[in-house]
Amino acid sequence: MRAWEETYTDLTTNTDEAFFHLQLFTDRLDAETAARAIAAAFDALVQAAAPHAAAGRRDGAGVRPPG
Repeated sequence: MRAWEETYTDLTTNTDEAFFHLQLFTDRLDAETAARAIAAAFDALVQAAAPHAAAGRRDGAGVRPPG
């Protein structure tokens, strides 16, 4: 656990604040919930980058939620 904590501290101290905008606690989430959170975060990034072209972008980008 010490190595994980040191890595997390290093990453959050030495990177842009927005670089890690999604934090998942996989010990508290099932795979489906985690996948939905990742897909939603991706959609939000696409929407922010190109608000008029975001609809359906995830399929076009080759990223699909499981299921």
